[in-house]
Amino acid sequence: MIEMGPWFLGKKGLVIKRWEKTFSPKSEYFNLIPTWVSLPELQPYYWNPYVIVIIAKGIGSLITIERSTRLKFKFTDARFVVNLDISKSMIKKIKLKIEDGRGCMQPIVYENMPVQCVICKSYEHYAKDFQEKKRRDEERREKEKNEKESQDKYKGHG
Repeated sequence: MIEMGPWFLGKKGLVIKRWEKTFSPKSEYFNLIPTWVSLPELQPYYWNPYVIVIIAKGIGSLITIERSTRLKFKFTDARFVVNLDISKSMIKKIKLKIEDGRGCMQPIVYENMPVQCVICKSYEHYAKDFQEKKRRDEERREKEKNEKESQDKYKGHG
């Protein structure tokens, strides 16, 4: 069942992994997310699976090409799904060339990307929540430190 993906919940990619005994949601970092990518107004010359696979592999690891793109049902936007590494910067445009040396700059559109905090670049919260998260993390660390000191004092008197 896990291998049958990609899975989407509404328009958002869903990551499913096999359970491991060492799994910890606090330390797990999911940097690969299934993401729909479109190539708006891709020129007909480039509209073949071979070229689309090469473009997709330059963005992430290709999962699937949309059926209407594969079968050339519509020549508007070529679409495919890649596992995108969100820890790396995303390509905004790619230069495409044909045999005679002519080429064009092809825009790349990432659909329904998770929102990234503009302050710390995390995908766990919005920028407006950054200071609140930072304060909560500091309070949690302080509490853990105080609890450890109390335990150490208690052990010393036993």
